[in-house]
Amino acid sequence: MRKFLHTYLIAGLTFFTFQSMAQVQYPGIIDSTFGVNGKVTSSFNSFACVARAIAVQSDGKIVVAGESHNGTFNRFAIARYLSDGTIDNQFGTGGKVVFSIGTGNSVARSIAIQNDGKIIVAGNLENQTYSRFAMARLTSNGVLDNQFGANGIVQTALDLGFDIAYGVAIVPSSGKIVLGGVSFDTLANGEFAVARYNTNGTLDGGFGNSGKVRTPLGTQWDQANALAIEPGTEKIVLAGRTLSNYALVKYNTNGTLDPNFGLNGKAIYTIGSMSEIINTIYINPDGKIVAGGTSQTGSNTDMALMRFLNNGQIDNAFGANGISLFDLGGTDILFSIVPQGDYLVGAGSSYIGAAGDFVALRFDTIGAFDYVFNNMVGFNITSFGNSSGANAVAVQQPDSKIILVGSAMVGTVNNFAMARYTSDFTFVGLNEINASQAKLQMMPNPSSDFVAIEYSRPYSRIVIKDMTGKTVEDITSGSLIRSYTLDVENYLSGVYTATVYFDSGIKVQKFIVANTKN
Repeated sequence: MRKFLHTYLIAGLTFFTFQSMAQVQYPGIIDSTFGVNGKVTSSFNSFACVARAIAVQSDGKIVVAGESHNGTFNRFAIARYLSDGTIDNQFGTGGKVVFSIGTGNSVARSIAIQNDGKIIVAGNLENQTYSRFAMARLTSNGVLDNQFGANGIVQTALDLGFDIAYGVAIVPSSGKIVLGGVSFDTLANGEFAVARYNTNGTLDGGFGNSGKVRTPLGTQWDQANALAIEPGTEKIVLAGRTLSNYALVKYNTNGTLDPNFGLNGKAIYTIGSMSEIINTIYINPDGKIVAGGTSQTGSNTDMALMRFLNNGQIDNAFGANGISLFDLGGTDILFSIVPQGDYLVGAGSSYIGAAGDFVALRFDTIGAFDYVFNNMVGFNITSFGNSSGANAVAVQQPDSKIILVGSAMVGTVNNFAMARYTSDFTFVGLNEINASQAKLQMMPNPSSDFVAIEYSRPYSRIVIKDMTGKTVEDITSGSLIRSYTLDVENYLSGVYTATVYFDSGIKVQKFIVANTKN
């Protein structure tokens, strides 16, 4: 949260001159150290391929999943990249894995990485008469895991005939796997659908009806596009739409509907006059649900972001009565959101006619654009030269850089496409200023109630982080200051860093809080 200081105006300031002055680089700028000028494209063959999901391993390697066409039908396609965007030749064959499930099309739509490094990809297989939930597990080197399902592959019919899994999640306490999506009958009547599996890929008999649950919401067109597991309770939330309205369903851990959520486990909302769809959800540690998607009124389609309380009611403290709409000038669709410290970052597409571009965005805790992002814009529309679109986003550690993945036209066919963006302020041309050039004093240190931050140069921003790297306070002044009193009375005892931002650099110093209250 940004706070504005009680400041002291500084008149007649004398600025230090350095031989090499730094330039401020804002978060949300395309990262030129990734791939070629911040972008990566990859093909699997001469036919089209589309990336639909992304996950980042603990070692920083990037795993991307989607589909690749072979001239006849689509197949599961997975690629792994090193942290700088180059293909990882230690994975699969030349960094790529392609395989079919069944005899028709098979599409990977989501991905999750187990604690042991094995990779779960999920989506659906289909032929002319049916479609099923489909899931595969790969070892960390890109080989189908023969200890999972049938030679690494699991197929599940949800019994209506045409089933698609849009989301996959791993239950933290047990490692069990949850798939969520939709089940249609032959007349296109849809129902929310969820299945839970044991760690070996067999259906979990302790969940629902032999591991499966279908939930009608009362209209012909019920479709769940997003899945998340509630922290702590491990309840399951599906989100999508019912006809043209936003819809969420919460399940208990045994697969029954949660009666304390919405109306008997179902929550339905409308804000526009036409089509409204949730494509992605994230559940905060406090149980609040942030959902992203679209809202259409007339010919105008905007990105939509909304937040719900853990009981399914709209959270009026978020946005405007629980909802924020973002019009970027075209047909704007938000496909994916993930947390980044105290922010949410999103991936989407903006279309002018048939041509689309990647869109990276960052939101604050109340649902507004973080206008510092991309040099005070709040979002970054990134062109690959031809039509492109971003389907998913991930945050890469340890520097929290933002990676979008989707597809981009290269020549006449779609390729896997990625773009990476900076995550925080950086300074080009000047590193942390030498202590002999400027003095930063923090007194008392240790402290239990306040810390006076005195600096020999005028500054406008202070960022306080704990030793895990989490931002505790982000303090921006309305004018230049040299002194600020930081209230640490409610801080937990421990070591913190204060980063002071001035005109051409930063200064970082540690301080200790010894709070007798905790």
